[in-house]
Amino acid sequence: MRRCRLVLAIVLINLVLLAGFALASAPSPTRNGSSGPYERDPSGGPLVAGQSISPAVVAAPVDGNYLHNGGMEGTFSYRHDPYTGIWAGELEVADGWELWYDNRQQCPPDQPDCNPLSYNRRPEYKPERGTARVRTGQASQKFFTTYGTHTAGLYQVLEVPPGSWVRFSIWVWVWSSNRDNPQYSFVPGAYHVSVGLDPEGGDDWRSERIQWTTPEVAYDQWVPLEIEGYTASGQISAWTRGAPLYPVKHNDSYWDDARLVVLPGTPDPTPTPSPTATPYPTPAATPPGGEPPPCSIWRPVWSASFAADLADWHWDAGLGRVVPLGSQLLLTNRETPADAFALAWLAQPLPAAGDYQLSLRVAFPSATAYGTTVGVGSHPYDGQRTLAGSHDRYGLENILRIHQSTAHFRIDLLGQTYWHGQPRDSTPHHVTLDVRETPYGPIAYTLAVDGVEVGRAVSYWRPQSLYAGNPVVMWHSGYWTEVRLDEVSLLSCINYSHAYLPLALRDYGVVPTFTPIVPTIPPDTATPTNTATLTVMPSLTPSMTATATATPTVTLMPSVTPGANLEQDVTQGVTQGVTQGVTPDVTLVPYDREDRSRAPSEESIPSATPAGDASLP
Repeated sequence: MRRCRLVLAIVLINLVLLAGFALASAPSPTRNGSSGPYERDPSGGPLVAGQSISPAVVAAPVDGNYLHNGGMEGTFSYRHDPYTGIWAGELEVADGWELWYDNRQQCPPDQPDCNPLSYNRRPEYKPERGTARVRTGQASQKFFTTYGTHTAGLYQVLEVPPGSWVRFSIWVWVWSSNRDNPQYSFVPGAYHVSVGLDPEGGDDWRSERIQWTTPEVAYDQWVPLEIEGYTASGQISAWTRGAPLYPVKHNDSYWDDARLVVLPGTPDPTPTPSPTATPYPTPAATPPGGEPPPCSIWRPVWSASFAADLADWHWDAGLGRVVPLGSQLLLTNRETPADAFALAWLAQPLPAAGDYQLSLRVAFPSATAYGTTVGVGSHPYDGQRTLAGSHDRYGLENILRIHQSTAHFRIDLLGQTYWHGQPRDSTPHHVTLDVRETPYGPIAYTLAVDGVEVGRAVSYWRPQSLYAGNPVVMWHSGYWTEVRLDEVSLLSCINYSHAYLPLALRDYGVVPTFTPIVPTIPPDTATPTNTATLTVMPSLTPSMTATATATPTVTLMPSVTPGANLEQDVTQGVTQGVTQGVTPDVTLVPYDREDRSRAPSEESIPSATPAGDASLP
């Protein structure tokens, strides 16, 4: 009996202690009667009755990097699968980051008989330590598949000051190989990497709000990736993406040294809308202060000629053909499939300052799985080619990209698709790109297709190159999407206003005056034809006035209106070539794309080779 009483007393004492602990730790009632913990003001003292706490201000980090653990250091923790919710030991991710991957396992369109289990598999996520694939610090983040592809990456949702332009950057190393030598990617799987920003801070990789950079391919070296974007709310998410095309033995990527910084002194734009399937998406608003005024005068600067000598262009026929027709340039296939297509790029550089409009008309007479492009890039181009799956030339088409294949027909501005066409569309389209300087420093771009404005964007990049064709050498031969380019011209904007004077004069409030002097042509003097007389912008006198010495006279090259019939176009081009002194020996043969036996022979393509030059195709 005593033992029972002792046990009962011990139980009662424990119950009393537990009740006292529960009361001590219970939340205290707030002023409105609900329970909640005591709150303190920012100074650390207790919250006074009736006092409210103002929203927290986003403080800039000491190093300016708003990302958490951008260096991929510290602890790597195991994660749950985002689809099944099951904890997985092969998902080990650096703290501060989340993983994502595409789980839709299916064969690519060009490989309908593949094993779908080899495509879009869930990669393994692991820390990398003690190798050259750690750029700085002690670790980098690795994800990979073996004998499989993946579309996957990392992301982080964070907060920056509202109304900010930001730049997200990260370094990536790719090892994609069918061999086990870790120093070299042998027969790689065309591993594409890119980064993106969601200006609303979403956490869904499928969201159309994410603005991705153009995928790049590079192996066995550290490659920087970066993207700029604007967030009105201050909520933003940064994304990385790795996506090999072929299931080679090793498809590995390593990520390190990520940064997200707020750019100083940038305008406050309205967000750019995501692309839609409509032919003409709603134009994006230009940032306040970056809206260029209407141009007073568009003055022709030059009109590119496609004469027989192609003096305005550099070219490389590859295993295709470069056919100049005076006012047009055709990049075509030969009779047999090829692994390299024709290339042509502008010989003269684009203007390094000032406002101008680049205008061109482009058509793709025949579309195949091997697509071709007309591109404007932020870096000079020298005609260098790259092997399929290797690192593409940086800055070749990152400003404007007009691309068609059997899969799609689209026009991108600064990596964002603003216009969609129907694949296999052979109709010529007139494309203009306005390049306008802004008082804030970035360049304001306006893109129009067939006279309809389709999008605007702002960037610090400035155009430096223009090319047409495809610089990639494929592993397997095939027929390429042919390109027809004409009416390539550049017009300079002249505004008689303070806002858009040359930058050297804008700060001084000087407005030069122009007094044109019209030259007198004697009655018995024939007016020159087929010439372009341009007067360079006159220099300023000490009184800060300028006098033009002559009225610019520009005679553009005659154009050939392309039609759906390639034979008619070639006939018109040959006729024009004869009038210009080129006498090709031409036999026209109908070209039926579906019937290769009727393809034109070597002699059926107009021979525009100048005397003494056997290098033209």
